[in-house]
Amino acid sequence: MEYRNKIRKPVNFSFQYTLKDDPSGYQIKDGKVVDHSEKGIRFEAMEKLPIGTRLRLIFKNPDPTIQDFRLKPEGVVVWSIQPDPKEPVFRVGLKYL
Repeated sequence: MEYRNKIRKPVNFSFQYTLKDDPSGYQIKDGKVVDHSEKGIRFEAMEKLPIGTRLRLIFKNPDPTIQDFRLKPEGVVVWSIQPDPKEPVFRVGLKYL
């Protein structure tokens, strides 16, 4: 059962992120946004991101056909799963701060 009160809209574009509290500096990593809502995004990453991890988001030229798409520069990981243990892809839920 879906408990969200904001509608998710499917999208498909790449972006980059950094770990906001990374003591080693700002290593830029790649992700792919698969859907968004007013409160956050769901994206794919090549690493497991622990719940509570704060990210800075870097968007370059998202799909210009997307309507009502408001991007925020920071968020916090609220869930992270690896749907297929044989694949090195993680799905991550990010809530905008």
